[in-house]
Amino acid sequence: MVKGSYFSDSDPVAALIRSSVLQRLNERKVPFEVVPFERLEAEPALLDDCRGILSDYSCKPEQCRLFAGHPHASVMNEELGIGPWDLYKANDLQAGELAAEYLIGRGFAQTLLVYGEPMSFRPETNPRLQGFRNRMKTEGIPVTELRCDYAESSGRFKALLDRFGNRLGIFAFNDLLAYRICLTLDFLGLVRRPGELEIISCDNTFLLKGFNPPVPEVDLHIQEIASRAVDGLLWRIENPSACAADLLVRPGLVVAGEE
Repeated sequence: MVKGSYFSDSDPVAALIRSSVLQRLNERKVPFEVVPFERLEAEPALLDDCRGILSDYSCKPEQCRLFAGHPHASVMNEELGIGPWDLYKANDLQAGELAAEYLIGRGFAQTLLVYGEPMSFRPETNPRLQGFRNRMKTEGIPVTELRCDYAESSGRFKALLDRFGNRLGIFAFNDLLAYRICLTLDFLGLVRRPGELEIISCDNTFLLKGFNPPVPEVDLHIQEIASRAVDGLLWRIENPSACAADLLVRPGLVVAGEE
């Protein structure tokens, strides 16, 4: 039996991981059980008959130690190289670089990098953020950073827009943040225009599909990563002594109307 542990479905990335994992497990005809991590902490005996474990980024290193001795694959965990388990994720450094390339190509002279915790683990060194910062630095384009959470008001964001005359290229760390920024712009009566006021996001989930104009996305290929994690876990179960592996998938850029 394979057990899994996940964030709630209110997180679009976690929901996409879950649906992709369950679909692949069904395709491979593998019996499985989805178990909240809190239940595993309270009832560690649930792992006694477990052949393998698949977790996502909601499980941190100290929590994953509960899985010691079991074949284990982790999906989209930001902490590469932290354990004896296999890690499957997008190349976040390249994702940040792709977002920067898009805004550079649009001719923006000022950019805003928006992130928040717990979405961006260790933002000072997060590779997605670093990829964006580094690429902008090579072009000499200033990056203003806005750290926020879902509960705070739009006051600081509006102040930044006013400061730059509503001309700004914005990179949102993920679709949840991009969604909130789009709603805030609508509330302020501001229209996103190419080369003037734009947002690029990073995930490519369902959350931004209804916006007009469309929001450009760095596609992390979450469904493929989740599916490959299932296949990798099943291989690991059959090859428990093989070296632990980190699999990085190259992201791509999705811009509606462009090839």
